Amino acid sequence: MFTIKTIDNYFKKNLESQIKILLVTSAEIEKNKVNEVLKPLDGQTEILQYNIDSSKFYIGKFGNYNVVHVQTKIGSQGEGASTLAIDKALNVWDIKMVVMIGIAFGRGANFNQKIGDILISKNIFMYEKYKVKEKKDGTLSYTYVDNPYSNAGKVLVKKFEDDNIWENSNSVRPKIHFGTIASGEKIIDSMTEKNKLLELGDRTYIIGGEMEATGLVSACLNHNLYEWVVVKGISDWGDGNKVKNKEENQKVAIDYTVSYCEHVFSQEKVFDEILEENPINILEKIYKLPILNTFNNVDILDNYEVSLVPINSLPKAIIKREQVINRLKSEIDKGNHINIFGEILSGKTTIVKLLSSEYKSNFKYINLIDKDVRQVEKILSIISQILLELENKENLIIAIDNLPKLNKNSKAQSLLENLLEEANTKNIKIVFTSLTSQENIFEDNIKNILYINIDKIEKNDVIDLLKLYDAPDYIYQDKIIEFIEITGNHKIFVIKQIIKYLQKENWDILKNGLIGIIDGKYVLKIKGEIQDILLDRVGGDNNKELLYRMGCINYDLTIDEIKKISEVEPQINNPAEILRGIEGIFVEYDNEKNIYKTNPLIAQISKENINSSTFIDINKVMAYNILDKKILNPFDVIKCMGFCNQAKEYDEAGKLYLQTINQMYEKDIKDEWGIKSVWKDLDLPNMDSMLKLQIRVAQLKYYLKFGIDYNDTLKLTIKLIKEENYEDFLIAGVAILFINENPYKFNQLLKMALLSENKNPEILKSIQQQLSEDKYPIDSLGVESLLWATIPKEGEIELLKSWADVLSVLEKNQYLKFKNILSGFFDFEEMYSFYIDKTWVNLKSNIPEDIENIKKLIPINQQLVEFGKKVGDDFITSISIRNVVIFKCEYLKDSAGFDYGISEVANVEDNRSKFIIISMIGHQYYYLKKYNEARIWLEKALEYDEFDGELSEKIWVRLELSDICGETDKDNSYEYAKESLKYISMLDIEMKVKFYMEYLTRCFYLNKFEDNIEICLECTRIILQNSDKRGLVAYFTHIIAYFTAYIIDNVKLDEINKEYGKPYTRMTIYSNNMNNDNDTAKKIKAIYIHIFKLLSFYKRKQDMIDFYLQIYNDLNKNGMGVTALFPNEIRIFLIESNNIEKAVQLSKIMNICKNNPRELITANINHEPLEFAKKIESIYVASKKTTLEDMSETLIFHIIFLLIDKNVQTDNLELMKEFQELDEQIRTEYLEVVQIIKKEKNITKEYIQFLMSKKYREKNTTFEIIYRLILINLLKGKMLINYHINLLIYFCGTYGIYSTEETLLKLCITRLEKDIKENKNYIQIEKINEKIEVYKSKPNIKNGKIIYIEALKDLGFNDITIENINWLKEIW
Repeated sequence: MFTIKTIDNYFKKNLESQIKILLVTSAEIEKNKVNEVLKPLDGQTEILQYNIDSSKFYIGKFGNYNVVHVQTKIGSQGEGASTLAIDKALNVWDIKMVVMIGIAFGRGANFNQKIGDILISKNIFMYEKYKVKEKKDGTLSYTYVDNPYSNAGKVLVKKFEDDNIWENSNSVRPKIHFGTIASGEKIIDSMTEKNKLLELGDRTYIIGGEMEATGLVSACLNHNLYEWVVVKGISDWGDGNKVKNKEENQKVAIDYTVSYCEHVFSQEKVFDEILEENPINILEKIYKLPILNTFNNVDILDNYEVSLVPINSLPKAIIKREQVINRLKSEIDKGNHINIFGEILSGKTTIVKLLSSEYKSNFKYINLIDKDVRQVEKILSIISQILLELENKENLIIAIDNLPKLNKNSKAQSLLENLLEEANTKNIKIVFTSLTSQENIFEDNIKNILYINIDKIEKNDVIDLLKLYDAPDYIYQDKIIEFIEITGNHKIFVIKQIIKYLQKENWDILKNGLIGIIDGKYVLKIKGEIQDILLDRVGGDNNKELLYRMGCINYDLTIDEIKKISEVEPQINNPAEILRGIEGIFVEYDNEKNIYKTNPLIAQISKENINSSTFIDINKVMAYNILDKKILNPFDVIKCMGFCNQAKEYDEAGKLYLQTINQMYEKDIKDEWGIKSVWKDLDLPNMDSMLKLQIRVAQLKYYLKFGIDYNDTLKLTIKLIKEENYEDFLIAGVAILFINENPYKFNQLLKMALLSENKNPEILKSIQQQLSEDKYPIDSLGVESLLWATIPKEGEIELLKSWADVLSVLEKNQYLKFKNILSGFFDFEEMYSFYIDKTWVNLKSNIPEDIENIKKLIPINQQLVEFGKKVGDDFITSISIRNVVIFKCEYLKDSAGFDYGISEVANVEDNRSKFIIISMIGHQYYYLKKYNEARIWLEKALEYDEFDGELSEKIWVRLELSDICGETDKDNSYEYAKESLKYISMLDIEMKVKFYMEYLTRCFYLNKFEDNIEICLECTRIILQNSDKRGLVAYFTHIIAYFTAYIIDNVKLDEINKEYGKPYTRMTIYSNNMNNDNDTAKKIKAIYIHIFKLLSFYKRKQDMIDFYLQIYNDLNKNGMGVTALFPNEIRIFLIESNNIEKAVQLSKIMNICKNNPRELITANINHEPLEFAKKIESIYVASKKTTLEDMSETLIFHIIFLLIDKNVQTDNLELMKEFQELDEQIRTEYLEVVQIIKKEKNITKEYIQFLMSKKYREKNTTFEIIYRLILINLLKGKMLINYHINLLIYFCGTYGIYSTEETLLKLCITRLEKDIKENKNYIQIEKINEKIEVYKSKPNIKNGKIIYIEALKDLGFNDITIENINWLKEIW
């Protein structure tokens, strides 16, 4: 026995034409024996098995013939039994003859029979004439046989009679008996039952009996198949002794039977007469009934079985239709009968099956498909008979599927009405389906019937179908689902075919899927089925013609539109009357919308069945009918274009499409209807060539705007352009569309245009409205002008390669044209260098990926070197040579880069190009710290720097030379650095600041920083004005902090903090790395602090004033707290320069520091100065109006400056808001003191004592100091010195570290020097003057105090020294 291999549908389809014979067995022993004898088909090594639903078919060779073998269950009726199993087989395979092989009981040993003899049917006697039975599977069966005899195939039986040469392995050959075989559902196993059966056969002699042949007869008659025969071996006598030797007898019987059948099948050409096609066979197939009824005298109407069967399984690929099912259940539960109606393939049967799953065993089903009126009448009558016979069957539901259209008052209508009434008496519900509603035939006789139309499915059903076929998420968009619903006319079968087609096309709704749906490709597989249904259901040529015309339109139609297509020659008369006749058969009338809906399935067979000129004319009628509307919606556009195409009105279709897609582009309308996909990947039809070009350009513009794949369309566009011989300017015009969206594609097209020999700018007029002509006027500037558009502006290396490939095709004259055009708009060389450099300047030599990019850049730049030589452009040549030197030396650490650069210098002639290459060779040696070689090449570069431009390079050459000279040659080092200033001044703001910082770094290391404080201030000014450049702010803060720490405190920050970078040459090139710095505001405040420290250190009084005034607005806006960290003297300088109000602000800050130590204690002024400033600012903002204490320093120092210079103005002070807020008595007294000083009034000793009294001192500290100052100015001698000392002690004790003691000291010493000259009390005048000179050369508090010690000693205070004077100790 051969092994068995399972095959799929595809394999089975290829076998169908080879299989014409069906073998049928029932018992397991029968099946196994037949399969044992089967051999593989020619070319196969195994028996084949094909499975469908629960049926299994075995395919192989039996004798000389290919056969298919099926096993049925025992008996004729029920699921899997012979009737249904053989019927299924005849549906699946194209069978010409059937042989049933098995075992049976014999008439008897006394009738010249023995076990193993073979029975061959000449006819079958079906002995069960009538019965109503409920089987185990739930089937309600009514069987009636008026004529119980059915003849076997006449030709086939004759073939089995020729047994003269049969041989078998047994010595005793079994006999072969021909005659009538009895068949029924009963198991005959008693002599009594057997004798009754034999007596029933009144027409013929019964040779034996079995249980499956009745089903064979029924199935073959249903398929008009008349060549069948039953061949069975005798295994028992049906007398009650079946169990005796059962297995042995059955084996003998089946062995002989199969052996005999194999013998017959092995005869050469024995069945060819049956299997070959002949005219009668063909006619029988077409008309589905026997032409010559010579094989049977049986009237099928007199032999029938009606079975109401349960539905035990549902198809796998099915949706639940929950909305409809829930409604049906609700109505059934209310006691209603239901008429489900809908046109062909609307899913009525599926609805019934889904409904059955809700009621299980209480649901019985019968299908009336293809039954004529007589058969329907008989079946309805029998169902009524079944209801009469049934007992205790309440809540039973009987479904009658495919009820034909019944005429009112007909017999069938009366029988159906009786059936419904009988069902009502037994609480049984009837569900019946039909093509159209049966409402009009019942009037009011039956009250409880509900009529439900299921033609249209709901959106949820479409979604369920999509899920069933595993549609991806994007298909569930509302617009796509709506498109599927509309295209499928809301018909489930059509929508299912659309979805299956989309699945096959990988759900590509925007490309093949859409076009396929529009073209109806989804229905190709079922065209034959549709045609057969139409032939079967629609009669009359005019009826078919109108249906075909409506199918060609394939849209919903009004009666007026139908009349218009009916008027096309040859005319169809009375279209409304015809519509009435074909309604429900592929046509549905919508009462609400007053339109006729044609099933879209009919469209696929319509064009094949209609005259071609008629087809064109009806489409033309429909197209112009839409165009007459003037204003069209998207659906109108799609329909009209379709009609124009079908009518071959291609220009009209093209104009409409062009206008539509241009409007969609201009109004930013995203296409949700599929308009964009029309002609997307197909050649345009035969229309005007200019119109074709315009359509293609419009498509490309739209696709690019909305990110739609355009490759196929672009290929078709280029193909079209070449066919029309418009290559140069037109390809360039198309290229413009891609400048921004796909520069690679732009370059590809531009290269194609540049290489073209056809030069015709006039052709651009055809598409000029679709191009940005103002932006890209290539008709006037030439195609070459476009080349600049895609130079890589963001450093894209692959784009540079693409661009260089295009540039390299230019000849010299083309290049010069290109360069001259661009030079009219900008500095070509500067921009070229800038963009080329962007491809590499941010690459790092320690990142592997960046190194790989450098390797890609080398051949690109070498290509540009060769191009530069080709067109004679030294600049392009030198820039790319320079780049190759950088890539090899700096990135790849390859010394061959030096050799390359040195060898290529000779290939350029102008100074600028030589300078570019030579200076880069010097730079690379400098980076490698090969300073001798670097100096040689950098100094050589200076020999060629007499040209305009390359300012940065000229500066770097000098700064690097300055660095190289360094400590060993400071003079030259400083000279090289200073030379760079003339070039720095010519740069833009950002580069100027960077190079100023580089220059200041060189000055710092050369100890020339103080000489260049003006440059530092200029750099600071620019940075503060451009504080949005965070990298520059951060870097400047870094270096100025380093400079300040070292210059003032001799501290190297990099030694304190290893992470702090020591400034070095070229460090500024990394400032861009700090552009994301988030502390710019803090860093600006730090800059303020460091600049003031430096200016204070260098005694730059006026610069301090100017710098404060420069930053004042920013301080006022962003916080005055930081001023607490400024040098103290700035307050006095502001008073002196008459900036009184600003000085008061600073005094207020000073008082906050003095009076709020607890709030500031957490902020360490040395380690967290900005936090300290922040706390000061918060207190300052919270403080209210200015007090006398805040004004005191200003008032005091105003008096001091008045004493020094009697002409100091007081107007500003008097007008100040803060001064006006002081107490009136204070203001009056202060102004009086001013007048005393100005007029130098003499004051009495008593007044002096009054001024010095404790009482007044406690009253007002500020005025005590002021009055003491007056006394210093007015008194002479010892008393003067005492007042000096007392004033210093008091002043310092009052203001502490926040006072500006030096200014007061300077005033007192100036007065002392004057008094010494006038007062004879001093003896050691020269010694005192010597100390005064020391003070003048180095004015500090210590030297000032030494003067006073000498003066006091000279006046007799001999015990006074620095060590023993308390006040000196306190303020030391």
